[in-house]
Formats: sequence, structure tokens, C-alpha cells
Amino acid sequence: MNTGPADENRDDRLRTSPEDQVVFSVVLVAYNSADVIRDAIESVPAPHEVIVVDNASTDASREIAAAAGARVLALAENLGFGTACNRGAALARNDTLLFLNPDARLMPGALDALAA
Repeated sequence: MNTGPADENRDDRLRTSPEDQVVFSVVLVAYNSADVIRDAIESVPAPHEVIVVDNASTDASREIAAAAGARVLALAENLGFGTACNRGAALARNDTLLFLNPDARLMPGALDALAA
């Protein structure tokens, strides 16, 4: 139900036709996630943005995420999951966000289904 111009604009962003595809910013919060982060990032199809907020990992999580093509925000200390989510959301280039755990994988078509 649309209640005004703001809702109409939101509906326009959620169209899923090829010319108006919803583009997500997918935010992952990592802490010592080197063993799983690459698979999570690689499960996000183009053209969706991937942002990894690293909560002061002591492993190679940051380097692996960057090499996999994610934008990486490396925090100097572990600020906790919620704060890291907010930091990642603040960097997002798109209006539609998905928070994905680094040990999760998106199935083909999952983002299209979410946008429908």
C-alpha cells in the first residue's frame, strides 16, 4: 500500500525487470573468518556490492575479502556485531541492504527472490 511520494519512490527501487534491477549492498561482519569468507563473498552475484567489516581479526580475513573483490572496512578493535553492521551499512552505495554471515552462502536467485 502506497501512502505517498516516498513510498512510490521506494516501489520504483524495488522493481525487478532487467532495466530496473534491485542492486543490493551485502554486508558481512567478520571476525577470524578466513576459512569461510571467500565462499560467502563469491556467492554474491554481480552487480551487487559486497562490504566486509572486519572486527579486528588476527587471521587473514581482511586480505582474503579484499582479494575476493569486497570493499573492506578494517576496525582497529572488535566493536561487536551490531556496531559493525551499522558501520557497513553506512558505507553502502545502494538503498537495499542484506546482512549475511560470513559462513553463509547465497543460493542462485536468492537476491532476486528477496527483491520480488
